[in-house]
Amino acid sequence: MATPAQSTSASASSSAAASLKAAAKRRALALFGLSLGYFMVLLDTTIVTVALPAIHTDMGGKFTSLEWVVNAYTVLFASLLLSMGSLSDRYGAKRIFSGGLILFAAASALSSAAPSLGLLITLRGMLGIGGAAMTSSSLALIASIYQDPKERTKALGVFATVSGVALAAGPVIGGLLADWIGWRSIFMVNIPIAVLSLFVIVPNAGETKRNTEHSLDLAGQLTATLFFLALTFALVEGGSLGWSSPIVTSVIVVAAVSLLLFAVVEARGKSPMLPVQLLRQRSISA
Repeated sequence: MATPAQSTSASASSSAAASLKAAAKRRALALFGLSLGYFMVLLDTTIVTVALPAIHTDMGGKFTSLEWVVNAYTVLFASLLLSMGSLSDRYGAKRIFSGGLILFAAASALSSAAPSLGLLITLRGMLGIGGAAMTSSSLALIASIYQDPKERTKALGVFATVSGVALAAGPVIGGLLADWIGWRSIFMVNIPIAVLSLFVIVPNAGETKRNTEHSLDLAGQLTATLFFLALTFALVEGGSLGWSSPIVTSVIVVAAVSLLLFAVVEARGKSPMLPVQLLRQRSISA
């Protein structure tokens, strides 16, 4: 017959095991929600490409304008990754991820009803902003949720696998939807994914520690964004306008100056997005 002490010990062990199991379940659900968001971000990178002919038939526009339906997303996405990482550090990764998710869903809904090519390009830029917010903050959340290095490595492996699946699925899903339902349906796909991701993330992912000691690197954000925008504009428009065109040449100069200013700001700033010291590490500089 068990003594009171033994019964108490067994009850405590059972309670601890149940608590560990519940925590593991919450971590798995949080990773699932983050992976859904990341899947949606990468899916939107390629899904639009195959729908461009249908968009052209419906809205018209020059070939370079159609290119900006794709590039408005990727340019702002790439430009704001560092900035969103900085915002996640200051305001909390969960807050930034949730905000990016809501923005992505709203922009997707508006994109599906866009009446003009210009508005569609603008909304694609908003999607890029939401995608950058989710991508940067999701990595910070995974690092916070999975404290054990081995578990974190496995979680990152799952997260990385999602990227391959999403990039491969984009053209297939986009082609099928554009042919069967219409090109506007490719944006509607994002809405249920975003809702499910938010529904899973809110109760299962805790907020990361906020670092309010450092101020926002606004100068770094502006110069980095200007560099990416100018460089991409030159690459996209150079073929049609000519590489010797005054417009293209001027934009290339703007890109070069912006990159130089970014380097100066990051080297001298008090709270740089990209601390120069990091580049002394071989793995990062490479």
